[in-house]
Amino acid sequence: MVGTTTSNLSMRIGADRKILFDGTYFWAFYCDGSNVVYEKSANGTTWTGAATTVLTEAGSRGFGIWEDGTYVWVAAYTGTDGSVSERRITISNETLGSVRSVSVGTGKEYNPQIVKDSSGYLWLKSEDTNPSFYATRSASPNDDSAWDTTTTLGAESGDYGDAMLIPLTSGKVMAVYFSATNVMSYRVYDSGWSSPQTVVDGDLASRLSGDWGNQHYFSAVADSSGNVHLIYLTSQSPAGHLHYTYWNGSSWSAPTDAYDTGGLKYPTLSIDMRNNELYAFWVQFDYDPYYLIQYKKKTSSGWDSSPTYWQEYLGSPIQLSSSYSDDSKIGIFWQEGTAGPYEVKFDFLNLPKWSYTTGATSLAPPSVIPASGIVLTGGNNTDVCGMSASNGTEAWTPYNTGGTIQSRSPIASVKISSVSTPIAYSCSSDNYLYAINASTGSLIFSKNLGVPLQGSVTGQKNLNIAGVHATNTDKWVIFVGTYDNTTTSANKIYALDAVTGDILWTYTGGGANPNLDIISSTPAIDSSINTAYFTSYSAGGTSQPSLWALNTTNGTLRWSKNLGNISSSPSLPSGNVYVGTNSGYLYKYRSQTSDPGSYIWQYDASSGGNIVGFPWYTSGKVYFATTTTGRVYSVIDNGASVSANTSWGGGAGYVSIASPTAPLVVRDINKAYVGSGNCCLYELNLTDGTISGIRTIGSTVGAPALDTSTGYILAGATNGKIYSFSAPF
Repeated sequence: MVGTTTSNLSMRIGADRKILFDGTYFWAFYCDGSNVVYEKSANGTTWTGAATTVLTEAGSRGFGIWEDGTYVWVAAYTGTDGSVSERRITISNETLGSVRSVSVGTGKEYNPQIVKDSSGYLWLKSEDTNPSFYATRSASPNDDSAWDTTTTLGAESGDYGDAMLIPLTSGKVMAVYFSATNVMSYRVYDSGWSSPQTVVDGDLASRLSGDWGNQHYFSAVADSSGNVHLIYLTSQSPAGHLHYTYWNGSSWSAPTDAYDTGGLKYPTLSIDMRNNELYAFWVQFDYDPYYLIQYKKKTSSGWDSSPTYWQEYLGSPIQLSSSYSDDSKIGIFWQEGTAGPYEVKFDFLNLPKWSYTTGATSLAPPSVIPASGIVLTGGNNTDVCGMSASNGTEAWTPYNTGGTIQSRSPIASVKISSVSTPIAYSCSSDNYLYAINASTGSLIFSKNLGVPLQGSVTGQKNLNIAGVHATNTDKWVIFVGTYDNTTTSANKIYALDAVTGDILWTYTGGGANPNLDIISSTPAIDSSINTAYFTSYSAGGTSQPSLWALNTTNGTLRWSKNLGNISSSPSLPSGNVYVGTNSGYLYKYRSQTSDPGSYIWQYDASSGGNIVGFPWYTSGKVYFATTTTGRVYSVIDNGASVSANTSWGGGAGYVSIASPTAPLVVRDINKAYVGSGNCCLYELNLTDGTISGIRTIGSTVGAPALDTSTGYILAGATNGKIYSFSAPF
């Protein structure tokens, strides 16, 4: 809670911003019953507790704020008819400037608004009981000491103007307002005001329902190109549908549904200025006496299909305000209560640091080149995409393969003609393994292996393969298994030269070797004993192996185990092999002892179902996920035995998350990150499994990865985007 107020209109016309983020602090402005005040917070949770008074506000007639990076400008009606008081605050030291009285209208001025155009001029708008609304501009840029003559912009019979000013590009300003009971109009200032034109005629929510002054039935923002986006409530039955339209510089689009459910109140529209994505927030009645704050996001592909329930079980909220996005945050500000003193509350929505559009589902963890700042990913549209790790801009034109890429494309620094080159290895369903220069997007080689590839590649450096590949500090060998679903016995494992793609050896299932079913996982390499570990299916539970240990120097089989179908990948911490099966069992085998391949223990997580991704070992605990019932487990590795971590998940040893990915453990900050099938990326505390943060994306979220150079968490989604979030959440 920010504070309390005796006014039931503490943020009247919340669609006009009442909050801001200056890069370090959130600022929240509201009327405490007599004055316009503000409080600050560094984290959005703990506030100063002592409000600073800026202006008096007479009769709860509303106020407006605007922030330009140096100053916060505040305007309010302080009791003198025909004028609005204005004052600026220096952001760096909170110095309050002089209170200036600006002649605007002719009566008791309602709903004052202050904005600044792109040329630096300040604008004041107010409405009175005549009813008319007015606007005036400062005489000089960045100077509030003198103001031009007021212009009467509109009037409406029987009600107030209900208007909003929106700064555009090139010094232009738009005014949007109700010009009649069921008509919304607009005018544009460009060296003078244009004549009124219609935005919407008909289908507008009636503002004569008794609380129009509290609600404000529309909200608008301008994007970086000067286009205006507007949401408004409609009168269609049941009343309170949310419609959307936009102005492209010359005309308005035909209105469309943003949310076709009735009963909405207090719409407010925000925008992420980095990518012009829109966020529409509103309040909706749930059940007496509780309300919800919900939102939808609009990207270039349209609005989210369903709203996100963001704040629930609110006690009779009155008004709602949002901020423009700044530093990946959108602040939300509202008033709660049925009688004074009312509570003024705040929360914020974390946005991605950046997002990149791949155009297709991409659920494998992205790869990162920390030295060059490139993030790389494949997807279901056959493209390999590279993007900047710092801001998500396209690094190079996507490389188009001939098939889908459903696994991670790992990157290795490989010497080509004595030059270290970051190469990404992408396995495609078109039977090819692609080696791509991760800095430029150019092809190094493509190798046709004859059958689809669905798993990923792992490499080993300085490997001596007799007769074909001498030990050399500049040499890498890469390993990959096939996904030939026309056979359950004759799949293959390849060792290839990492620069040329030449095949160095092949292990083929069947014949003198045990049968080898499809491989959809990533191998793990123990270079100290030249052993590669693969997992496979086991032909529907037959006696053939599904965990394999191969000699990396010649491809001979060291040992194998039949554990049933395995689609997850093995991991190799502390000289042991950990692997999870499709039936929900986690196994530990010896790797670097006198008895390699010997069984140590198993953990029964079969009630959770298929184990996905790979197990993650750290500090004596193993973390893994199952998808059938949606669980993320933590178990304690006691060396020769295993037990549930009863500190995790309230004693259950697991946390329930819908269709989770394998957890990404970031030990330095004591967190784990998990993608999910319920459109969220979760942050868990490693100590007890409690959810410490959620990032809502709006579609199924894939397995996350860590960019160690920035500390960002990266994840793809089924909506065709890659997202980057700062951590911890």
